[in-house]
Amino acid sequence: MKPGHALPALAVLLLGLGACTAASPGPAAAPDAPMTVESFDGPRLAREIFRETNRVRAQYGLPPLDPEAALDAAADEQTVHIALIGAVEHSNPVPGQHTAQDRVLRVGADPEAIAENAIMEPAVHPRGSTEPPYTYVGYAAFLVDAWMKSPGHRANILSPGVTEMGCAARLGRGPLRGDFRVYADQVFIRAREPGTVGPQRSVP
Repeated sequence: MKPGHALPALAVLLLGLGACTAASPGPAAAPDAPMTVESFDGPRLAREIFRETNRVRAQYGLPPLDPEAALDAAADEQTVHIALIGAVEHSNPVPGQHTAQDRVLRVGADPEAIAENAIMEPAVHPRGSTEPPYTYVGYAAFLVDAWMKSPGHRANILSPGVTEMGCAARLGRGPLRGDFRVYADQVFIRAREPGTVGPQRSVP
Protein backbone atom coordinates (compact mmCIF):
# COMPACT_ATOMS: atom_id res chain seq x y z
CA MET A 1 0.00 0.00 0.00
CA LYS A 2 1.30 3.43 -0.85
CA PRO A 3 2.10 5.61 2.22
CA GLY A 4 -0.48 8.21 1.23
CA HIS A 5 -3.20 5.60 1.23
CA ALA A 6 -2.42 4.09 4.63
CA LEU A 7 -4.14 6.65 6.83
CA PRO A 8 -7.47 6.91 4.93
CA ALA A 9 -7.66 3.14 4.60
CA LEU A 10 -6.96 2.66 8.31
CA ALA A 11 -9.55 5.28 9.25
CA VAL A 12 -12.24 3.60 7.15
CA LEU A 13 -11.32 0.20 8.57
CA LEU A 14 -11.55 1.42 12.16
CA LEU A 15 -14.89 3.09 11.51
CA GLY A 16 -16.16 -0.05 9.86
CA LEU A 17 -15.15 -2.28 12.72
CA GLY A 18 -16.88 0.05 15.13
CA ALA A 19 -20.11 0.01 13.14
CA CYS A 20 -20.47 -3.70 12.49
CA THR A 21 -19.80 -7.03 14.09
CA ALA A 22 -18.65 -10.28 12.50
CA ALA A 23 -18.73 -12.53 15.56
CA SER A 24 -19.18 -12.47 19.29
CA PRO A 25 -16.45 -13.82 21.60
CA GLY A 26 -16.77 -17.44 22.59
CA PRO A 27 -17.40 -20.74 20.83
CA ALA A 28 -19.02 -20.84 17.40
CA ALA A 29 -22.79 -20.97 17.29
CA ALA A 30 -24.53 -24.15 16.21
CA PRO A 31 -26.25 -24.00 12.79
CA ASP A 32 -29.71 -24.30 14.38
CA ALA A 33 -28.96 -21.91 17.25
CA PRO A 34 -31.09 -18.75 17.56
CA MET A 35 -29.45 -15.84 15.74
CA THR A 36 -29.58 -12.94 18.18
CA VAL A 37 -28.12 -9.44 18.10
CA GLU A 38 -26.28 -10.09 21.37
CA SER A 39 -24.53 -13.27 20.19
CA PHE A 40 -24.37 -12.78 16.42
CA ASP A 41 -21.85 -15.11 14.76
CA GLY A 42 -20.99 -13.80 11.30
CA PRO A 43 -18.65 -16.63 10.29
CA ARG A 44 -21.34 -19.18 11.20
CA LEU A 45 -23.90 -17.36 9.07
CA ALA A 46 -21.40 -17.13 6.21
CA ARG A 47 -20.88 -20.89 6.34
CA GLU A 48 -24.61 -21.50 6.24
CA ILE A 49 -25.00 -19.13 3.28
CA PHE A 50 -22.33 -21.17 1.49
CA ARG A 51 -24.12 -24.43 2.24
CA GLU A 52 -27.54 -23.08 1.26
CA THR A 53 -26.19 -21.73 -2.03
CA ASN A 54 -24.81 -25.14 -2.93
CA ARG A 55 -28.07 -26.78 -1.85
CA VAL A 56 -29.99 -24.53 -4.25
CA ARG A 57 -27.50 -25.19 -7.05
CA ALA A 58 -27.98 -28.94 -6.54
CA GLN A 59 -31.73 -28.50 -7.00
CA TYR A 60 -31.00 -27.16 -10.47
CA GLY A 61 -28.55 -29.91 -11.35
CA LEU A 62 -25.49 -27.71 -10.96
CA PRO A 63 -22.20 -28.82 -9.39
CA PRO A 64 -21.30 -27.47 -5.94
CA LEU A 65 -18.96 -24.53 -5.63
CA ASP A 66 -15.67 -25.00 -3.81
CA PRO A 67 -14.90 -22.92 -0.70
CA GLU A 68 -11.97 -20.54 -0.82
CA ALA A 69 -10.76 -18.64 2.25
CA ALA A 70 -9.25 -15.86 0.15
CA LEU A 71 -12.66 -15.20 -1.39
CA ASP A 72 -14.21 -15.12 2.09
CA ALA A 73 -11.74 -12.32 2.87
CA ALA A 74 -12.64 -10.44 -0.32
CA ALA A 75 -16.35 -10.77 0.51
CA ASP A 76 -15.75 -9.55 4.05
CA GLU A 77 -13.98 -6.41 2.82
CA GLN A 78 -17.16 -5.37 1.03
CA THR A 79 -19.38 -6.49 3.90
CA VAL A 80 -17.52 -4.16 6.26
CA HIS A 81 -18.07 -1.29 3.83
CA ILE A 82 -21.80 -1.81 3.27
CA ALA A 83 -22.38 -2.28 7.01
CA LEU A 84 -20.57 1.02 7.61
CA ILE A 85 -22.66 3.00 5.11
CA GLY A 86 -25.90 1.13 5.82
CA ALA A 87 -26.61 0.47 2.15
CA VAL A 88 -25.86 -2.12 -0.50
CA GLU A 89 -23.42 -1.32 -3.28
CA HIS A 90 -20.58 -3.00 -5.15
CA SER A 91 -18.15 -0.07 -5.14
CA ASN A 92 -15.85 0.71 -2.22
CA PRO A 93 -13.78 3.85 -1.47
CA VAL A 94 -10.93 2.01 0.27
CA PRO A 95 -7.78 1.96 -1.90
CA GLY A 96 -7.32 -1.48 -3.40
CA GLN A 97 -10.95 -2.39 -2.79
CA HIS A 98 -12.82 -0.21 -5.31
CA THR A 99 -14.38 -3.10 -7.27
CA ALA A 100 -15.02 -6.80 -6.76
CA GLN A 101 -12.15 -7.43 -9.16
CA ASP A 102 -9.83 -5.24 -7.07
CA ARG A 103 -10.80 -7.07 -3.91
CA VAL A 104 -10.33 -10.52 -5.44
CA LEU A 105 -6.93 -9.62 -6.87
CA ARG A 106 -5.91 -8.04 -3.55
CA VAL A 107 -6.41 -11.32 -1.68
CA GLY A 108 -4.18 -13.15 -4.16
CA ALA A 109 -6.67 -14.78 -6.54
CA ASP A 110 -6.38 -14.37 -10.32
CA PRO A 111 -9.56 -15.90 -11.77
CA GLU A 112 -10.89 -15.92 -15.29
CA ALA A 113 -14.26 -14.46 -14.25
CA ILE A 114 -15.72 -12.72 -11.18
CA ALA A 115 -19.25 -11.99 -9.91
CA GLU A 116 -20.62 -10.63 -6.64
CA ASN A 117 -23.91 -10.62 -4.73
CA ALA A 118 -24.56 -8.28 -1.78
CA ILE A 119 -27.61 -7.86 0.43
CA MET A 120 -28.95 -6.09 3.51
CA GLU A 121 -31.91 -7.44 5.52
CA PRO A 122 -33.37 -6.91 9.02
CA ALA A 123 -31.60 -9.06 11.57
CA VAL A 124 -34.72 -9.83 13.60
CA HIS A 125 -38.46 -10.11 13.06
CA PRO A 126 -40.51 -6.89 13.34
CA ARG A 127 -41.33 -5.73 16.85
CA GLY A 128 -44.43 -7.46 18.13
CA SER A 129 -43.92 -10.52 15.93
CA THR A 130 -44.68 -13.88 17.53
CA GLU A 131 -42.26 -15.68 15.23
CA PRO A 132 -39.34 -17.41 16.99
CA PRO A 133 -35.88 -15.93 16.37
CA TYR A 134 -34.19 -16.87 13.13
CA THR A 135 -31.68 -19.70 13.27
CA TYR A 136 -28.46 -19.44 11.26
CA VAL A 137 -29.71 -22.13 8.88
CA GLY A 138 -33.08 -20.43 8.52
CA TYR A 139 -31.63 -16.97 8.02
CA ALA A 140 -29.19 -18.22 5.39
CA ALA A 141 -32.13 -19.74 3.50
CA PHE A 142 -33.97 -16.40 3.82
CA LEU A 143 -31.04 -14.49 2.31
CA VAL A 144 -30.42 -16.92 -0.54
CA ASP A 145 -34.14 -16.95 -1.34
CA ALA A 146 -34.09 -13.13 -1.52
CA TRP A 147 -31.15 -13.29 -3.95
CA MET A 148 -32.96 -15.94 -5.99
CA LYS A 149 -35.93 -13.58 -6.44
CA SER A 150 -33.64 -11.01 -8.11
CA PRO A 151 -32.72 -11.94 -11.72
CA GLY A 152 -29.13 -10.72 -11.61
CA HIS A 153 -28.33 -12.31 -8.25
CA ARG A 154 -30.09 -15.52 -9.27
CA ALA A 155 -27.98 -15.68 -12.42
CA ASN A 156 -24.81 -15.52 -10.32
CA ILE A 157 -25.97 -18.26 -7.94
CA LEU A 158 -27.05 -20.54 -10.80
CA SER A 159 -24.19 -19.76 -13.16
CA PRO A 160 -22.65 -22.94 -14.60
CA GLY A 161 -19.53 -20.89 -15.29
CA VAL A 162 -18.36 -20.40 -11.69
CA THR A 163 -16.30 -22.85 -9.68
CA GLU A 164 -15.52 -21.24 -6.31
CA MET A 165 -17.28 -18.96 -3.84
CA GLY A 166 -16.53 -16.93 -0.74
CA CYS A 167 -19.12 -15.59 1.72
CA ALA A 168 -19.17 -13.10 4.58
CA ALA A 169 -21.80 -11.69 6.92
CA ARG A 170 -21.80 -8.91 9.49
CA LEU A 171 -24.28 -7.31 11.83
CA GLY A 172 -24.69 -3.54 11.55
CA ARG A 173 -27.02 -0.81 12.69
CA GLY A 174 -29.91 0.44 10.60
CA PRO A 175 -31.15 4.04 10.34
CA LEU A 176 -33.46 3.85 13.39
CA ARG A 177 -32.67 3.34 17.06
CA GLY A 178 -32.66 -0.36 17.88
CA ASP A 179 -32.68 -1.32 14.19
CA PHE A 180 -30.13 -3.99 13.33
CA ARG A 181 -29.40 -5.32 9.86
CA VAL A 182 -27.45 -8.23 8.47
CA TYR A 183 -25.09 -7.30 5.64
CA ALA A 184 -23.85 -10.21 3.54
CA ASP A 185 -21.74 -10.66 0.46
CA GLN A 186 -20.91 -13.50 -1.92
CA VAL A 187 -17.97 -13.53 -4.33
CA PHE A 188 -18.03 -16.04 -7.19
CA ILE A 189 -15.13 -16.86 -9.49
CA ARG A 190 -14.27 -19.17 -12.31
CA ALA A 191 -10.77 -20.44 -11.64
CA ARG A 192 -8.32 -19.90 -14.46
CA GLU A 193 -6.99 -22.99 -16.22
CA PRO A 194 -3.35 -23.63 -15.30
CA GLY A 195 -0.98 -21.87 -17.64
CA THR A 196 -3.54 -19.39 -19.02
CA VAL A 197 -3.44 -15.62 -18.64
CA GLY A 198 -5.82 -12.83 -19.53
CA PRO A 199 -8.16 -10.17 -18.15
CA GLN A 200 -10.92 -10.89 -15.64
CA ARG A 201 -14.49 -10.55 -16.87
CA SER A 202 -18.03 -10.86 -15.59
CA VAL A 203 -19.52 -14.32 -15.27
CA PRO A 204 -21.83 -15.03 -18.24
